[in-house]
Amino acid sequence: MLISLFFLPAMAWLYDYARTGAAWGLSILLFFIGTYLLVSLIGGIGLLNGREYGRLFSLYQAGASLLLFPLGTAAGIFGLIYLNRQDTRMYFKIL
Repeated sequence: MLISLFFLPAMAWLYDYARTGAAWGLSILLFFIGTYLLVSLIGGIGLLNGREYGRLFSLYQAGASLLLFPLGTAAGIFGLIYLNRQDTRMYFKIL
């Protein structure tokens, strides 16, 4: 939502074709950000409840975070290592 507040006023001076392309690009960007937010939310709720799907969603999120260099890469590596440890796997299997 904040992204649209910054980019929509800047799109006003563009020509018709450029404005259409910018609107489509912004829509696609907001879709991916919303999807990432939804996966994060579902994974966090699952982790708090100790569910296996929470661990899996968090693994997917950690894998996607690897693309966000440099902080996302570090957080993604840490998440992948922690969520693949044997004691963490057993915790989510027991509950």
